[in-house]
Amino acid sequence: MVEWKQENPDYLKVVFYGQPVQILSRGRDNLYPLALRVSRLPGGHPEGIYEAFANIYSNFSDALLTKKAGNSCQKEADFPTFEDGARGVKFINLCVESSQRGARWISAR
Repeated sequence: MVEWKQENPDYLKVVFYGQPVQILSRGRDNLYPLALRVSRLPGGHPEGIYEAFANIYSNFSDALLTKKAGNSCQKEADFPTFEDGARGVKFINLCVESSQRGARWISAR
């Protein structure tokens, strides 16, 4: 028996008579060579991740070209800003500090 579900496409359930159930995952297991050849993403990365990043880059470049042409952006930015990045770095630093202090709560400064 072979079972594959579109809602969870990275996994394939395979059952051979008299053997344990096997769950094969895309990009990690010893799959048929043709299946490995067409799997472009490493294990743990969902399908569509390239498209997601492509959308971010495309939206950023559109906004950049609009600004460069001397126009203001009419819509809200749908890509991370410098401030978003700075908040992310601050969050990670607080996580590291919390870990170093025995996983204690660290108030944002």
